[in-house]
Amino acid sequence: MWATQFKDTAGNSGPVHTYFWTRVLPGHDATNPVIGTEVTGAFQSSDVYYLLGHLYSTDRPWTSQDYDIADTTASYVARFAATGDPNGSSLTDRPALATDTPRTMELGADFGTVAAADSDAKFTFLKSYLESQSKEF
Repeated sequence: MWATQFKDTAGNSGPVHTYFWTRVLPGHDATNPVIGTEVTGAFQSSDVYYLLGHLYSTDRPWTSQDYDIADTTASYVARFAATGDPNGSSLTDRPALATDTPRTMELGADFGTVAAADSDAKFTFLKSYLESQSKEF
């Protein structure tokens, strides 16, 4: 998940963009027997293969859908790196995470928006955390 708040030299800040990764990797990676079984689901860091275009670095049985997902997610990353906003060009706009808007980007199995938290209590915690990051101490 990227969650970055940009500040320019004048102290102006930009929006925070986050995503929730939902693609379950196909098969099993024999080069790393600790992770990636069929029951792990979309585990932490499983998005890196797609985001950085490293599908070739494992022996997983990638499908054409995986290559399409990798192309789309890499486009979001490139756009984010270039402009600070993953949206634009031919990409479907996704909302920035705002403390008054409990939505985030979904990348992976589908591309769209999803709830930033699955309960009001979790969103309140997330909101409190994000607000604390935008205040100077």
